[in-house]
Amino acid sequence: MRRCPRLALLACLAAAAALSLPRPAAAAKPPTLPLVAAGSTAVGGLAEADTFRATVQPDSNGRRIGQLLGVSVEWDRVSDYANDRWSRVFSQLGPSPIIRIGGSSSEDLTQVPGDATWAALRHLAKTAGARYIINLKLSGGDLPLISGLYSRAISEVGPSIDSFELGNEPSHWPNGVGGYDFATKAFTPGWDAYTDYYVKVAKELVKVNGGYQFLGLSWEHFRSGLPRDKQAAFVAAARGTNMRELALHWYPPYTSDGFSIDDLLREGLLREAVKEFQDASASAGGLPIRMSEGNTKSKGGIAGVSDAFASALFATDFAFELAAAGSPGVNLHWRIGGSPDGAPNRNWPCYYLGVETGFRPGPNGALDTYPKAKAPWAGYLLFSRAVASEGGPATLARVPYAAASGACSNVKIWPLAARRGGGAELRVVVLNKSPSGACRVALRLEPGSGGPARYGAGSLQWMLPGGASAAAVAGCASKDGCGAAAGGLGVASTRGDSTMGGQAMDQEGRLQPGSPVTYEVAGARAGDGGAMEYTFALPAASGALLTVPEAKARRRA
Repeated sequence: MRRCPRLALLACLAAAAALSLPRPAAAAKPPTLPLVAAGSTAVGGLAEADTFRATVQPDSNGRRIGQLLGVSVEWDRVSDYANDRWSRVFSQLGPSPIIRIGGSSSEDLTQVPGDATWAALRHLAKTAGARYIINLKLSGGDLPLISGLYSRAISEVGPSIDSFELGNEPSHWPNGVGGYDFATKAFTPGWDAYTDYYVKVAKELVKVNGGYQFLGLSWEHFRSGLPRDKQAAFVAAARGTNMRELALHWYPPYTSDGFSIDDLLREGLLREAVKEFQDASASAGGLPIRMSEGNTKSKGGIAGVSDAFASALFATDFAFELAAAGSPGVNLHWRIGGSPDGAPNRNWPCYYLGVETGFRPGPNGALDTYPKAKAPWAGYLLFSRAVASEGGPATLARVPYAAASGACSNVKIWPLAARRGGGAELRVVVLNKSPSGACRVALRLEPGSGGPARYGAGSLQWMLPGGASAAAVAGCASKDGCGAAAGGLGVASTRGDSTMGGQAMDQEGRLQPGSPVTYEVAGARAGDGGAMEYTFALPAASGALLTVPEAKARRRA
C-alpha cells in the first residue's frame, strides 16, 4: 500500500469508472448501501487492493472556511440576470453569494452603465441576498467617469456592496503598467507611476464616500510578471486607502494548444497555483489575497475541457486549495454568460461557464433569459454544500493518516467539521479525478480533542457526470461491475445534467428533484474511543459528500 505524501487536508489520489447510466425515477426510494457485514465494512466485491484509506479528526484550530466560492461576470450583459430564475441559481451558492461585476469590460467603459444593469443588481440583492465586488475602471485617467461609477454603485446597491476592486489587469492596458495625469491624461510608464496613480484615485474616491473598502492591484496572475518588491511597495503605499485585500487573478499559465483534461486534473497544476499564491502572500504585507477572477483557461476556456465534467472536479478542488491556503474568496469568471445571437465577440464564446444564459422570445417582443446549467456547475454545488454551516464557518479537519493502493491513486479528500441544527457533524468531500477504475473508500472518523463522541449513520451524496445514476452506482457490486455500468462519459462529459446529490438544474433555475438524493452509509466500530469506519464505492470521474452527525456520548447513570 502506497502512503500519501501529504497527510493534512488534501489527502491522496484515486480512480473509478466513467458514468452514463439511466437516471432513476424521482419518486423511487433510494436504496441503503450494503456497507456493513458481520461488524466489518464491505463494499460489494471491491477488492481491498483497490482501497483509499484515511483517518479524519476534528480540529478546533483548523482553517475556517465559509461560503467563499462566487462568480465574476462582465458588465456587458448584467441586465440578463434580472429575473427570479437567476435568483434561484445564485442562491445555490449560499445565503449571500458574492458576485464580482467587471473584468476587461471595466477598463473599456466610456460611460456609467445604465438603469437596466442596476435594476438587475438590485433584484439579485433583494431575492438572493447577493453581495457585490464592483470592479471600477482605472485606466485612462478619467477621474469623473471613475468617480461617477463609484457614486452610482453606492446610490443603487450600496448596502449590498462587499467592496470595490479598483482597475483590472494593468499589464493589459493599452500602454502597459503605468499611471495617468488627471488633467492632461498623459501616461507615465512603470510600476512606481502605477502605484502613485492608484493611490491618488483611491484617495479621491475615499473623499467622495469613505465608507467602503477596496481591493487593489488586480494583477492578471498570482505570479506572472509581478515583481514581489513592487507588490510590497504597492501595499505599503496603499495603506491609507481603505484597501482590505489584494485582488489577484489566476488562469493556468499554459497555451491552449494541447492543454487537455489530463492537464487540468493534474495535481501538479494545483501545487503550482498554491505555491504561486503563497509567494504572493509573502509580499502582501499581511493582507489576504482574493482570487477575484480566474478559471480553467483564459479567454473563455477551451471547448471539451473547460465545459467538461473534469471542470466540476477542478472547481471543487481549486476552491478548497485556495481556501486552505488562506484566500477569503474565489470568484470563477463567466465572462458575459451568453450571447443572444451566438455571434462571436470579445467575450464570447465562453466555455468555462457554470451556468450559461439562454435566450427565448419574451413578452412584447423582448428577449427572456433563462439558465442553462453546464457540466461544471455540480462542482460549485459540492463545495457550497460541504462548507454550509450554522453558527460560524466550517473548519478543516485533520487527516493524520492517509494511504492509497491499486486503482486509488487519484482520490483526494477535504474533511470539515461543521454545525447544523444545533449539532456538530463531520463532512468529507471525496474526489476521484481518474478517468477509469473504481475505488473502495474507507474513512475512519475519530473524536476530536473535546472528549468521547458518538457518530451516527452517515449520509452520502454523489457528484456525477450527466446521464449517470446514483442508484446504479449504489448498486455496484464490484469494480468491474461499476466500470461496465458506467459507460464512456466520465471526465469528458459536457452534458449539462451533471448532478450533485441526484439533482440537476432545470431552465427555471430549480434543482430537480426538489431535495438531494442521499444514501445511508452505516458505520462500523473501529476500536475503542468512539471511532467509526465508513466505507463506500467511488466510481471514476465522480465526487462524493459524506456527512456524519456527531453527538457527545451519554453518561451512564
